[in-house]
Amino acid sequence: MSNIKGFKSLIKNNMELVVNTVESVKHSVPINKALKLFDISRSSFENYKTILIHKCEASYYKWCTRKMPNQLLANEVRTIKNYMNHDAYRFWSKSSIYLKAIRDNSLSCGLSTFYKYYNILGFTGTNIITKPNNYNPLKTTKPNEVWCADVTIFKTNDGVKHYIHILMDHFSKMVLGYQIEKHSSGKTIRHLLQSAYLKYNPKQTLFLTDGGSENVNANVTSIIEASDGAIQHKIAQHDVIFSNSMIEAFNKVLKYQFLYPKHINSRTKLETELSHAIDTYNLQRPQLNLNGNTPFEVFNDSSIDLSTYSNKFKDQIQYRIAQNRNTSCKVCI
Repeated sequence: MSNIKGFKSLIKNNMELVVNTVESVKHSVPINKALKLFDISRSSFENYKTILIHKCEASYYKWCTRKMPNQLLANEVRTIKNYMNHDAYRFWSKSSIYLKAIRDNSLSCGLSTFYKYYNILGFTGTNIITKPNNYNPLKTTKPNEVWCADVTIFKTNDGVKHYIHILMDHFSKMVLGYQIEKHSSGKTIRHLLQSAYLKYNPKQTLFLTDGGSENVNANVTSIIEASDGAIQHKIAQHDVIFSNSMIEAFNKVLKYQFLYPKHINSRTKLETELSHAIDTYNLQRPQLNLNGNTPFEVFNDSSIDLSTYSNKFKDQIQYRIAQNRNTSCKVCI
């Protein structure tokens, strides 16, 4: 399957060569017969041909704006490119970059359109993880209903392993606390849990962890008991059927979108980058599954309504079509 996709991508990236080849032999080899060799339909071939013949200077890709008035304006394409290359969020997920551009009022188009130009511009993303058929995630309806804790290992370039302890609110995905240690520590989990409990004072919270020794110990038990029933500790896939997948997914985001790209070579550098990463994740990076909000906004009940931005899309479409049809390009006249 991947070979087929690779072949089609190769053809698409070399459409000018394909069109010129087919045109050059059409008197001896019928066009439809030649197209079978390239596995291209006649309609796709004619579309490629139109794009190549009607090059328009008003279009970012030189596509005729009169024949293709729905295409993004050149400045819109450049905006997508600039956001994808921006140092501050070039390693974010593409949906988060899209939402950032929308919320900045720098772009006004649908997500599928953004993805289309993301691919056309040649950007590549991470592989999509397919969830198993029996995937049954924990569902929450409000902040402080469930807190999750986990420890993830990060090795700096000096070869040292660091154990990052994290406490997170399940509903909003906001990181409530974190700490770096030289090893997994029950005292650190207790400290994170106690600090969050004193700060947010939840009335009833489920504390979800795996069965690791850093989570199941006298230190953690002491703070659970001191809460007088406000905190209940459950072991994922043991006491409840749910896994701790949400915070495990966050660990991957933290490493691949924030830490690994920084080439961190010491504990001091890790502390600096981790602090910046958590602040960015909580406060600046909007998430599609949070309806375009940041974890901080959801946790603090200050969510924005993404429709205030998407309602402008129709007006932008009409403006885009009008601009494309009114181009002064000599080829299009």
